[in-house]
Amino acid sequence: MASVEDETKAAIDAYAKMKSELSLVEAEYGAARSGASADNPYVDNLRREVEASRTELRKFEQAAVLADLASASGVSFEGLPKVAASVARPLSDFKIQEEAYATLYEQYEYARVLEAPRRGTTP
Repeated sequence: MASVEDETKAAIDAYAKMKSELSLVEAEYGAARSGASADNPYVDNLRREVEASRTELRKFEQAAVLADLASASGVSFEGLPKVAASVARPLSDFKIQEEAYATLYEQYEYARVLEAPRRGTTP
């Protein structure tokens, strides 16, 4: 099995984190938008956050940014062997899902702690 270099893994991790954070902010924005007016400051703040996250993700995905990252880390993204690239894509998808799950689980546990006193039970 092909091994993806540590620098490539770090780039994939960074991309996955950015992608999962964008997904979470978009979900929060969608939920807030459906329950609040358009001029609500919280909804407006979330909209700006989504736009900023999308912009940062686009910058990361652009070839120029990847080339800078590649030259700084010594890894050529275009030069990755096909086998390593075929490993990198599922790894990237997995990392995105892993980040999203970890964040959602953390929010779930937080909600359980907040809800416990209302039910009269301990978490």
